[in-house]
Amino acid sequence: MGDALPCGGFACRECFFVWRAVDERTIQREKDLASFIELYVENPDGLDAYMEDFLTLYRATIADRTLERTESIYAESDYVLFNDFAAVRDFSETYDGILARAKKACENKILEYRYFGYAENSFEMVYQTSVLESYGALNSLDFPLVNVVGYDVFFTYNGFCVFLLVAISLCGIMLVSNEKNAGMLMILRSTRRGRVETFLAKIAVGFVFTSLFCVLFTLTTLGVLYAKIGLVGWNAPLQMVDAMQLAPYQITIGEGVILSLLARIFSAFVFFVIVL
Repeated sequence: MGDALPCGGFACRECFFVWRAVDERTIQREKDLASFIELYVENPDGLDAYMEDFLTLYRATIADRTLERTESIYAESDYVLFNDFAAVRDFSETYDGILARAKKACENKILEYRYFGYAENSFEMVYQTSVLESYGALNSLDFPLVNVVGYDVFFTYNGFCVFLLVAISLCGIMLVSNEKNAGMLMILRSTRRGRVETFLAKIAVGFVFTSLFCVLFTLTTLGVLYAKIGLVGWNAPLQMVDAMQLAPYQITIGEGVILSLLARIFSAFVFFVIVL
């Protein structure tokens, strides 16, 4: 009971800070974009023509203040909406440029290492070569017409780690504090099974607790984001998340979330062992 209360308190704080991580203006822009994409799928040619005419007239009103500005009908600002939509629609072309720059940087690094005499089987050369090959494989990715929502915040939100590490620290302290306070720690360690088996038992308990904490905090973050802004794009390529554009893995965003959870469990468990 005592362990559950601190964990629940940290989860509540996690909810609060995740909720504040998304502002209302962003929520409205995402809703407008989602609605417009649905309309575009039904009539792409018509809306392409309308967007082109709108943007032409909009730019004309900027150059000539006497012209009447075109009225926005799809959002508070159709100009902002159409630019957001163009970023989603043309993501494949944009990503080709991003990938080309990343590959060029890798090639320059390889040339630099060769110039300084690094062996072909050195760690630096092998690493840069593997990165270059993984970037080459990303050219085959197919990006759907979908606006990824919520996962940008999930992959960039750092408050998760603070509350998780504090909760794990408390868990580690609780596992050893009673023995120390009662003066039993040295006695237990002097028994035949007290040193190794007791330690392994605590490690097993710690792994269970850290796994549960990571799952709880991850589900809390996803749940709050779903309630606040929505989660769209679970099956889209991971590279459609801004923070993951150069990730070398050909996996979906959902698989990226699972890998992120596994990495958090591993990191949290290592931290727990250090604390213990």
